[in-house]
Amino acid sequence: MARLTIQSIAMLWMATGAFALNQSDKKEGALEIHRCSNNPFTRTVGFFNGQQPEVFLEAPHTRNEPPPQTDELTRVMHVTKRKSLSNPTAEPVIDKCGSWLRWDAREGLVKLTVLWNERNCTLFSTPDEPPHCRARAVFGFSLDELGIQEFSKTKQGRKALENRLERDFVADVYFSQQIRPRTRRETGLWTPAAAEVHLVARIIPLREDSTEVDYQLMRKPVVHATPE
Repeated sequence: MARLTIQSIAMLWMATGAFALNQSDKKEGALEIHRCSNNPFTRTVGFFNGQQPEVFLEAPHTRNEPPPQTDELTRVMHVTKRKSLSNPTAEPVIDKCGSWLRWDAREGLVKLTVLWNERNCTLFSTPDEPPHCRARAVFGFSLDELGIQEFSKTKQGRKALENRLERDFVADVYFSQQIRPRTRRETGLWTPAAAEVHLVARIIPLREDSTEVDYQLMRKPVVHATPE
């Protein structure tokens, strides 16, 4: 019995080591995409032949850092007042399987639509069953900003553009959060902790091999939060 136990422990240790090796053996800078192949919404309505394009990076939903500076590929939206996101326990979660990147022919822009679920978004929530409220934000990018110079408005041209958006670009979307800790007033009462929250949406062009992100685009100066 003791021998069997030792063998089991050894096998478990070897399996754990192999898993760790596979994780650390990844090529530095390799792209990690949020997988959405089992999205029931796209299967039901028939969008994208029933499969959501995997254009979003895998990353934490919330990062405790100031928002980056906006530019031609980066959009920042202040969302603190939306559904009580100033509450540090709100825990918004981006639905990357419901969000999408798509060409809008009517406005002549590439639209990045981001959907997320918010916790504790009403005053009627309870700690046991916090509600989830649906929210949405839409960001527009011109073809010029994405570095796309040639575009045909024919059916074939639009299809080629859609294929290029799916193949050559990924989106990094997350909440940038800065928490102000609770403070004690002169009266002895406490001011509750609050969070300053921004939704950050960044389009990242891929390199020619489409396997790595150009991380130079992610090293940007930040906008320091202004005191209230």
